[in-house]
Amino acid sequence: MATGRSALLVLALTASAPAAPAAPTWADWVGDYAGTLTWKGCFTPGAARARISLDASDGAMTIELAGAGGGLRAMSLVEEEGGWSAQQGDVKLRVTRPRANVLSLVAELGSDCRMHAQLVRPATKIAACDRLVSLARIEARCTKLTEPPLESPALLAKQRATWKAKADAGRCALRADKLETALIEAGCAPVADPQEFVPGPQCQALTAAIGKLQRCPAASGPTRALAAQLAQVPLVGGTAAEREIVEAACERSRRQAASVALTDRCP
Repeated sequence: MATGRSALLVLALTASAPAAPAAPTWADWVGDYAGTLTWKGCFTPGAARARISLDASDGAMTIELAGAGGGLRAMSLVEEEGGWSAQQGDVKLRVTRPRANVLSLVAELGSDCRMHAQLVRPATKIAACDRLVSLARIEARCTKLTEPPLESPALLAKQRATWKAKADAGRCALRADKLETALIEAGCAPVADPQEFVPGPQCQALTAAIGKLQRCPAASGPTRALAAQLAQVPLVGGTAAEREIVEAACERSRRQAASVALTDRCP
């Protein structure tokens, strides 16, 4: 399976375009969630509190709802705008993520019975390490891998109580990037959309420098043409190593923009 990670794409930076928030990845969804359930119009309502699991297995997402009662059970999920959906007979399910580590479920069971749940996933408050834990869970269910597992969910469960943001966030990010790449190559996780790249500080500085050149009345024709050229940023998938490459390219272009701005006397 092609990873899409090595392909070099081009994205035009514009000074006026705000950075869009990154869309949730599968690592943001999978896990064990617990919380309260509300049943309305049901002849036999299910549990008032429940624990449910959302997992990815060999490239397919499923949700286990047996703990909710009410006749619910495991369902295969279909990705759609803003979340997931599922249908099994008369049962229709909609899954959304209102914020990090929170899952919202709405299930319709027949014509009058409806269940709503707001569930929470345990988190360390270190986003990179939470991502690593989720990816390790996906890896444990991936039968397509040909190499030994990179991570152990059981070992991570022991380590997570000792993690510190300052010391471990970077290490977790590198491990998570490596694991996600392996899962994508095996076909157990989807390729991230490169359009979701969020510019770092050097690329943001380049955007500001180009904006100044484009607004400068004294800028010559060649300078304006160069500004348009510098706005073409080499963009790759989004791992930590790839982000460093992009940031370095942005810094080189920013210095070039600053040099021509000085020549044309553009403040």
